[in-house]
Amino acid sequence: MMDDYPSAVFNRNGELVGFDVEMTHQFARQLDLKLGFLPVRSITEGGHGVNTSYCDVFMSLLPITPELIERVAMTSPVLKSAVGMIVADHLRSSFRPGPIFAR
Repeated sequence: MMDDYPSAVFNRNGELVGFDVEMTHQFARQLDLKLGFLPVRSITEGGHGVNTSYCDVFMSLLPITPELIERVAMTSPVLKSAVGMIVADHLRSSFRPGPIFAR
């Protein structure tokens, strides 16, 4: 879907699982709605799906950026978390925070 870690994957039993999937199930339960998942390859494709009534909701664990807000209407974030990397100790100095994650 994106160049990020997956938040929706198929497990060994062929079941769709992950954070996005669980949040979508909770959302549907709260609104007493039937739920169905449709394949989407990108944020742009998901936004197009909503705009053309292919689907009613597009849910994804994605960073909220100014560029994205200009293209897609969003709700308030449901998760705020720190981002970290695990690297071998001898490579630690090769990585430093970028402007978004500056200390």
